[in-house]
Amino acid sequence: MSTRKSYTTDTDLDIGWFDLDAATLIAADDTEWVGNLLISRATGSQRVRERLVRTAGGEHVIETDNSDGRSAALGLSYRRVSPGDAEMWLRRQGLHATADEHFAVAEERGPGVRA
Repeated sequence: MSTRKSYTTDTDLDIGWFDLDAATLIAADDTEWVGNLLISRATGSQRVRERLVRTAGGEHVIETDNSDGRSAALGLSYRRVSPGDAEMWLRRQGLHATADEHFAVAEERGPGVRA
């Protein structure tokens, strides 16, 4: 069982279907200033933030933090994504070097060659 401490209440959060402690952080969402607001490029929101992790079993998971600062236990959610979606998540934010590091670029093959 994997648990995570709530940021504000020190309550253990039971994730259950993967071990967060054994997962590897690939990247947190990138942000940009829009006027005087710091906006997540992944969510388009000032409040909602995301992180991409790889589980010990090799699955890609996006953690979404939609907390309002008072109760982080209620604001965290996790969803599985395909490797292609994980790579796209990185590239949409301009995190190309991180995407290249974690997702090998398929080598071009000649015509008629199948994998």
